[in-house]
Amino acid sequence: MKKLTYMLAVCFVLGFSQCSPKLASRTALTETQRVEQALAQYTPADMEEGKRLWQQRCADCHKLYTPESRTVKKWDQILPRMSKRSKLTEIEAGKVRAYIITKAPLHNPS
Repeated sequence: MKKLTYMLAVCFVLGFSQCSPKLASRTALTETQRVEQALAQYTPADMEEGKRLWQQRCADCHKLYTPESRTVKKWDQILPRMSKRSKLTEIEAGKVRAYIITKAPLHNPS
């Protein structure tokens, strides 16, 4: 009886773990949707402040990489880590991200 219960529990966990990636892929935003969302959430003044923060805070540690140097997807991988390292608040990080991803290409240029 214990083996049966154990086997059912393992099957249950494995079954649900297989659903997770499918659910995540359905709810993930496309690069275009991420840019549209940033444009809807942040004003031009917010993005100007994001540009100023990017120029000041990012240049403290390394050369500035232009927003056009990486895709929206790549920036969304880089910016959370760099925002923490530069001690940006969540609001400041949002403004920097909005500025950068609205200038970044959606895909690698061919």
